[in-house]
Amino acid sequence: MDGWVRTMTGQANHKLIWAFSFCGLAAIFSSTLSKTPVLPLYASHLGATAAQVGLIAAASTVPGIFISYLAGAMSDRYGWRRLLFASLFIFATAPFFYLLVDSSIELAGVRFYHGLATAIFGPVAMAAIVSVCGERKGEMLSLYSSSTMVGRALAPFVGGILLASWSFNGLFLVCAIAGTAALILGAGFWGRLSDREPSETPKKVTENGSLVKNLWCLLCHRELLLVGILEAAVFFTYGAFEVIFPLYAKGLGIGVWQIGTIMGVQLVGVILFKPIFGRLSDRVGRGPVILAGLALCAFTISGIPFWQSILGLGLLNVGFGIGFALVTSSTRPLATELVQNHQMGASLGVLSTLMDIGQMTGPPVIGILSTVYGYQTGFLTLVVLLAIILVLCGYPLAKKYNF
Repeated sequence: MDGWVRTMTGQANHKLIWAFSFCGLAAIFSSTLSKTPVLPLYASHLGATAAQVGLIAAASTVPGIFISYLAGAMSDRYGWRRLLFASLFIFATAPFFYLLVDSSIELAGVRFYHGLATAIFGPVAMAAIVSVCGERKGEMLSLYSSSTMVGRALAPFVGGILLASWSFNGLFLVCAIAGTAALILGAGFWGRLSDREPSETPKKVTENGSLVKNLWCLLCHRELLLVGILEAAVFFTYGAFEVIFPLYAKGLGIGVWQIGTIMGVQLVGVILFKPIFGRLSDRVGRGPVILAGLALCAFTISGIPFWQSILGLGLLNVGFGIGFALVTSSTRPLATELVQNHQMGASLGVLSTLMDIGQMTGPPVIGILSTVYGYQTGFLTLVVLLAIILVLCGYPLAKKYNF
């Protein structure tokens, strides 16, 4: 009888995680569709200058830096349902406001409002998934992450088609439909979340206290800080790579469609392999998977300045994507295993904040460096950064957690 109950509970939890994944796919598709490639074009249509377009684009990333921890910490204290509903409500309503703006300032305000949804939904949804998935944290978090990446990857293609055939208003209406679909999907699991308590994960960090005190304690937790720094460095590298590789490849005379194909294959590899690597980290431990991923990222980037054929660059891109998937399939579940149950959301919020900082700063820093000293210097700088992170963060974590 007990075995039957456990089986039925496991099936219910699995369905719930799939519901989260489809909900995240629709929500992130809606959010990305409103940004890529429409945002610069729409901002220019409203009379924004090139500098103002950059500020408008950055407006949606600001909430991720300042709100993610707060959202995760509040979900630990007050539960997931209200925060999830609030974020999905924003996903559903924000697209309608794009139809009402008349100036670049108003557009920046709408982007900030839309960014709140992603800042809240990410850490809260992941905390809820961790709390119902038992020992399969890596696999299930990676499944959710891959689902959101599918939405992020589809949006530019759909957006380009919509812009070519419809007006801006038509595209934003499609955004609203996708956001509303996410809200409806979310409504389907409200009841199943209401009575759930976080699963037992007896680790350390701190006692209940003020949000500021808990944040300070989390930042003072050595292993969690190492995971956060590692996460920021990997996303710094990924964000920079996405920007400078196409420019470098174009300078070699590689066609735009070929560059797009190479980058697309890399993204497909990340989406497909991430759940597999998440399951691997559940079985062999987080440390070895993180270490292997960092080493593979550094190795593949180091070869790009010296291997200039299309086939070679394609293989190196796929290798980098696999390395990135290895690392990111393990960092989030490891962070939740380092803390007590009432701090899972807060720990994921801290990681989300550091991820946003890394991904936001990577392109301008490496872009400027590549412009002044050349793309080879930019790539090699990323290799040096990953090597330092491997020694200072990856190796200590791997040594302690199942090396």
